Amino acid sequence: MTDTQTTTPLLAAAPPEMQEFAFLIGIWDVHLTSYRSDGGIGLEYDGVWRAEYKNAGRVLFDEFTRLSPDKEEVSYSATLRTFCPETDQWEMVFLFSQQRQNVQEFNGRFENGEGIFKVRAEISPDRTALGKVIFTNVEKNSFEWKLESSLDDGETWHLGRTMRARRVL
Repeated sequence: MTDTQTTTPLLAAAPPEMQEFAFLIGIWDVHLTSYRSDGGIGLEYDGVWRAEYKNAGRVLFDEFTRLSPDKEEVSYSATLRTFCPETDQWEMVFLFSQQRQNVQEFNGRFENGEGIFKVRAEISPDRTALGKVIFTNVEKNSFEWKLESSLDDGETWHLGRTMRARRVL
């Protein structure tokens, strides 16, 4: 090798923190409830959540498919998750199929049995929303998930969605 050539370092093994999301691996039936700003129920629907490790366990890929009452696919979203030892937190990228992507930041960590992940999303060129995605009551065959949001930089929070998941496989 000459002095002008460089070597690409090998990827490090998956950090042990990658196991924090091991519960998500598999296929889940989910029931999602969205809430209006007054706290009342806005919309309820079912879906399927699938998750698997990629890249020798260094990345978790998961996908959510929303279903109609007739069990037809209505929408699709995907998330890539990896634990970054440098920042000591989970770094994530989220996207809906065929929609404008507005998530600018998505990261967090597990503490005391809950996964709490901060989201920053642009909802217009001059307006940003904050969010918290929380995984809680995690068991082998079930977990709960909720999304809280704030339009005033975290001064007040609104429960936007909840989800109950039951393992299929």
